[in-house]
Amino acid sequence: MKIAVIIGSNSHIDYVARVAESERGTGSPTPDDHGFGRFVSVSSGGEQFVGVIYDSRLFNPEFSGFGPRLDPKPALDDFDAKGKGRSGILIGIIVLGRLLQEGKADQSVPARTIPVDSEVTVLSDELIRKFHVDDAGKANISYFSRIMSHSGQLAVPLMENIVQRISPGFDDGAKERLDVLLNSLKWQRTMTEARF
Repeated sequence: MKIAVIIGSNSHIDYVARVAESERGTGSPTPDDHGFGRFVSVSSGGEQFVGVIYDSRLFNPEFSGFGPRLDPKPALDDFDAKGKGRSGILIGIIVLGRLLQEGKADQSVPARTIPVDSEVTVLSDELIRKFHVDDAGKANISYFSRIMSHSGQLAVPLMENIVQRISPGFDDGAKERLDVLLNSLKWQRTMTEARF
């Protein structure tokens, strides 16, 4: 199910999407569908990009301007009719890599950009697991540094969320390594919050 549509980007891997409104015959996405830490997929040009939602913002055009409107009324009506002038929810998505045709994962920075109007869907649990397994069958989160550098103050809670989400699908050895990472992140968060 489509949960959002790409409307822009802040960088090569940091995209902004507008949460979809209900369409005829389909339900609207639930808050869980576009919640913090949700893994998503964007298909474009035969490639399947994998991302994670790291931020959200409420958008209300009634309160976003600081001066009088200069457009004539007919232009504003047209703008509203296309759905671009209505309030809604914007989500930030960090692209973590791609799922390849062979069912393997590539967690490097994709060379291509995702075009505007590309549909965002929720990534299934099975594909989340495939994305986090390397060629040797071990847990892989090589996008860790990207998360830490691109998601600001939400980096530590986001990584905690990711580790807790993917950990149950792995063997005891991988779980232990992920637990060490999780404990390190919790310590880092505690020390950051303790500063005044």
